[in-house]
Amino acid sequence: YDWKVGKLKPYIEGGFGVEVPDAGDSASFTALELGTSVALSEKFSAYGKWENIFNEDSTRDWKVEVGTKYKF
Repeated sequence: YDWKVGKLKPYIEGGFGVEVPDAGDSASFTALELGTSVALSEKFSAYGKWENIFNEDSTRDWKVEVGTKYKF
């Protein structure tokens, strides 16, 4: 789900998945991502996001990403 607040475009994503390795048992997980982007000019923007994966064995994998984008 996303929306616009001034120059910001925050969003939230969620979902479920199953990891199936070549050898071994499969494992399910739940994913949650929060982020936003901001227009700095007509062609240049910046973004930030946080992602968390909740594994079925109660462990969590997470990452934070920030960056910029330029439209040619």
